[in-house]
Amino acid sequence: MAVTLRSFGQSPGADSTSCVIVKPSGLAVGDLMIAQVVGAVAGTPGTFTAPGGWTEIRQDAWVGTGNDVKSALFKKIAVQADVDATNFTFTTPSCSSNRGTITAWYGHDATTPINASNGQGNAASTTITSPAVTPSVANCEVCLFCAIADNSLVASYAIATDNPASWAEVYDLPSNLTVDLGLSMAHALRPQTSATGLGTATTTSDPNVGQLVMIAPATVTYEYGTATLS
Repeated sequence: MAVTLRSFGQSPGADSTSCVIVKPSGLAVGDLMIAQVVGAVAGTPGTFTAPGGWTEIRQDAWVGTGNDVKSALFKKIAVQADVDATNFTFTTPSCSSNRGTITAWYGHDATTPINASNGQGNAASTTITSPAVTPSVANCEVCLFCAIADNSLVASYAIATDNPASWAEVYDLPSNLTVDLGLSMAHALRPQTSATGLGTATTTSDPNVGQLVMIAPATVTYEYGTATLS
């Protein structure tokens, strides 16, 4: 079975340090949940925190002059309590405004669903850039998470090496808040195990964050080895 997106939930955007994200619709026990929490402030964002049971994938920020932006990624394998929940609350200390999403996936490796990740903050530019990742297994789903320090849309997702023919954008959420921000994510199947090269997307010329995440497909164990489910 290939890695497949089930759905996503989002927060409405808030001028607060609490980011309350609605549960993805149809969430099932065993799904991989990935939360993207974005905060913006005229200053330095603090360290974001997740509810109990979530694990940090990474946190990346641009901190310079003017408005700064941070994007934190967290993961969790859904249990019955998550399926029964209504929403999940993350905290964004020192941020004036925030917004977040949770994507739910199935068909992922049950033991190590996140095969690789990388990210960085970028000075004001029309290009959102993430450093490369190198997956250790074939047929990962490559996800490019973006955050912008403005109320802006994102387009033209790509990786430099073996770029997939098509990317599916899951969300693109420009947010008019006390400190404007935007967040987006697109994904694509990438069969290769070579380094991706830079991940890029386009937006307005503002400070931004780019993050690449590779979700590994499920495998099945046979008497004489393993195989990827497809």
